[in-house]
Amino acid sequence: MKLISKLGAIILLVLVLVHSSCKKEKTVTTSSQVIKLPPIADAGSDQTILLPVDSVALVGQGIDPDGSVVSYSWKHASGPLAFTIANANNAVTKVNNLVEGAYVFELTVRDNDGLTAWDNVIIFVGDPLDSCAGCWD
Repeated sequence: MKLISKLGAIILLVLVLVHSSCKKEKTVTTSSQVIKLPPIADAGSDQTILLPVDSVALVGQGIDPDGSVVSYSWKHASGPLAFTIANANNAVTKVNNLVEGAYVFELTVRDNDGLTAWDNVIIFVGDPLDSCAGCWD
């Protein structure tokens, strides 16, 4: 009887081993998509100046929630064509030679993933000899 018990145990063990080696592995494939966030541009506060003051500082900034800001670019979006931007590729720069009128300057921020964001700032330039100087406020 002991021999039959041992033989039964051996057969059972062989069956378990054969069964477990025949199991197919299941592979689950998932795709994970990384969503890149664009930077955030801030062109600063709108400003009003009175001639003979003819320059302002453009104080912009940019942040990137999932990386880093790699470039800044200022451009003239609207308003009089008389002006000079000291360094259009800095977050903070100066605009000189402004004349009376309302200017809009746009700051574009680019991040390390190539994504961009932009923001505008308005510069009002008034003439103190004009009875309506500062009427834009």
